[in-house]
Amino acid sequence: MFSMKACVIYFTTSGNTEMLAESLAEGLRSKAEVELKKVSDAETLNLSDFDIIALGSPAQGTEEIDETEMKPFYDSHVDELKGKKVILFGCFGWGDGMFLDTWKDDAVSHGANVIKTYGNLETPEAAALDEIKEIGANA
Repeated sequence: MFSMKACVIYFTTSGNTEMLAESLAEGLRSKAEVELKKVSDAETLNLSDFDIIALGSPAQGTEEIDETEMKPFYDSHVDELKGKKVILFGCFGWGDGMFLDTWKDDAVSHGANVIKTYGNLETPEAAALDEIKEIGANA
């Protein structure tokens, strides 16, 4: 059994971010015990219990993380990210994925060790799924 624990928590509207989450979790499973959860099912998780925390959201509004579920979850758990390895990911349909840079800056300001951000335009194709799986394997 693995000594490391990881969680992948995501919000998705079209299924694109879910595809990334599943591939990331697959990569992480090569090195850690992994919990994969939709954000709506993750409220009871204690993020302090995990060595690696991955959070995923599509870009919404004017390049922001989802404000209905992911933002409230993130805001209520951000202090648990302090000192943890964090991966932020998501899909976007316009812009250039700047929401991930903003999210990273906020997480870092709260003491998170953001080791990687990953954004994908529209629906992830096989190459993108392989890339994020590799990110998990190397986290």
